[in-house]
Amino acid sequence: MSNWLMPVIRKGTQIVKAKPFIAKLIPVSLDQLLRKRFYTVEYVTHLAEVKMSGKVMASESSYKSSYPFKIGIIKDPFFCYTSYILACRELKVAYRTVDIFSSDWVKQVRDSGCDAFVVWPGEFIHEWKRLYDERLRFLTNEMKQILYPSYDSLWLYGSKQRQRDWMDIQGFPHPETWVFYDRDEAMRFINSAKLPLVVKLDIGATASGVWIVNSLHAARKFIDSAFSHGIIGKRADVRSRQWRFLLFQEYIPDIREWRILRVGDSYFGHEKGKSGGFHSGSDVVGWFAPPRKALDLIHRVTETGGFRSMAMDVFETQDGNLLINELQSIFGSVDTAQMYIDGIPGRYKMVDGDFIFEEGRFCKNASCNLRVVDLINMLNQFVSNSL
Repeated sequence: MSNWLMPVIRKGTQIVKAKPFIAKLIPVSLDQLLRKRFYTVEYVTHLAEVKMSGKVMASESSYKSSYPFKIGIIKDPFFCYTSYILACRELKVAYRTVDIFSSDWVKQVRDSGCDAFVVWPGEFIHEWKRLYDERLRFLTNEMKQILYPSYDSLWLYGSKQRQRDWMDIQGFPHPETWVFYDRDEAMRFINSAKLPLVVKLDIGATASGVWIVNSLHAARKFIDSAFSHGIIGKRADVRSRQWRFLLFQEYIPDIREWRILRVGDSYFGHEKGKSGGFHSGSDVVGWFAPPRKALDLIHRVTETGGFRSMAMDVFETQDGNLLINELQSIFGSVDTAQMYIDGIPGRYKMVDGDFIFEEGRFCKNASCNLRVVDLINMLNQFVSNSL
């Protein structure tokens, strides 16, 4: 749905993205039927093209750069990369776009003359996720190019099972999660499991691949589907199925969920409100100061992984414990600020082990200004260390 059909409404300390008025005219049952039958890759990429129609986005900068570097901007099917272009324009950073979906992507990289590359993966289907995983690995490991966000963080991005394994290995707290590649093992598990449980697809944003199962019958149906014809996300392409594996997660009632962010040396946080049984994709934001322990947690996560751009969705249980629900190395925003303290927009900076608030709107162009600035600082440091 085009953005102009999706107005943003601010209500006190919350911001709510209203339902499109056209959608209100369509019965829920018909809407679900249409999405299940026609919501395809071609449809969503067409919407992105319509949204971009009339907007001129030059493939290479023509202005005088304020920095001795050129940034390669990797294109994506949903035009998210245009936020990087806008950021480079505002910051007067030279750039050139590169299409890694193209057959000659290696030549484009080599001919670009770029010192580093930025990317916003559009991982709507498994085939695209595989493309990003493979070609970005070649870009960094074989072609020795600098990538932002880092390849390691992007490899985790969009894959809930990879994140589960990484958090287990590193010892970070998260809801107990089980991943099955064997049908019989999954059936043995579910026969003695405590219900309800959460079923999650590996790829899927805004709760489009998440279901809560309350009965043994419903859980068995998901297992049967996963190990026969596969499972389709709620708003996914009907040709894109998750097949031969399934992920269950423990259901934790009565939690608060926080989105805690780090880009470079900037930290942000706000509460994710609940709508329709899910916090993810609710478009309800509580502008409250995040818990200090949540800021400490994302600092440990990002320092452990060497991540410079990361969003952490974390559950706060009734007894005050924190459990990481998801990690996302790339993320946008509906506001030029990602945190308000007592109505004042700003960010935290870590100074001598403490988080100090600084007023301002730092998340322009979906936080890409912050990412480009952080990358420029990294390049300056690299040059300084090489002297």
